[in-house]
Amino acid sequence: MNALELLRVGRSRLEQGHARGVYARDAGGCEVLPWADSACAWCVLGSLRHGFGFSTPVYHKAVGLLYAALPGNLVQLTTFADIATQADVLVLFDRAIAAAEVA
Repeated sequence: MNALELLRVGRSRLEQGHARGVYARDAGGCEVLPWADSACAWCVLGSLRHGFGFSTPVYHKAVGLLYAALPGNLVQLTTFADIATQADVLVLFDRAIAAAEVA
């Protein structure tokens, strides 16, 4: 899997459900690990960590593409993730995916 594919998988997860303040939540709203079978909503980073891990070159490349796609006045992805709506997060992923497609 490359960064573009990982971003597409992450975006797909975020379409299913969006969480703030934790990597993932279950249907009852409880915090779970992003790769848990019960996870049904993910934060920006949790959507990428589901089944892929934390510290791989592909993960870091995908996160870098998300940072580059942030709105101009924000410098922290976690800050954005904590205040953004699901629609905002999907737009961020769309920007990062577009950048990865031309790279």
